Amino acid sequence: MILRRIRILGLFAVVAFVLVACDDPKDRLDSHMKKGIEFFEAENYDSARIELKNALQIDATFGESYFYLGRVYDAQKRWPEAFRAFQQAVNQSPDHIAANVQLGRYSILAGDLPAALARAEHAVELSQEKMRRAWRYVGRFFSPRNSPTRPRWMPKRPWSWIRQTKLPQQCWPVFCA
Repeated sequence: MILRRIRILGLFAVVAFVLVACDDPKDRLDSHMKKGIEFFEAENYDSARIELKNALQIDATFGESYFYLGRVYDAQKRWPEAFRAFQQAVNQSPDHIAANVQLGRYSILAGDLPAALARAEHAVELSQEKMRRAWRYVGRFFSPRNSPTRPRWMPKRPWSWIRQTKLPQQCWPVFCA
């Protein structure tokens, strides 16, 4: 009887170990990132830092983790660590607009104006390209009037709605390019 209970408990321990050990790393990474961002937004910076470092132990090439870790260090006024974290974020994902902006901000604070200007230009270029891609995607729905792929409810002049918005006129070429 006692021997049977020991076997059952051992079996449960093995099953529990297998279930925990076979957890997907991507799921664990997402879990740590989500917890870290929640702690950051709740201004619990120490817990956020721990969760984000746990995420980096799972995948050290994930730029978003470095970006939020830099934001945590920035909020804690640990500027050298924040600068290094933002540098890592840009190294891991060069198209991360917010990381480029933060790195440019730190370049200004360090007095390196050419580097700050380069970061700002790169961030603007990335954001404009992102907007162009989004508007090209939207523009596919505005095909020529007699096209079989164009829905009947589309307006005759597809870009006329831009003039009706409250966007400044200098923004129109960005959306129409």
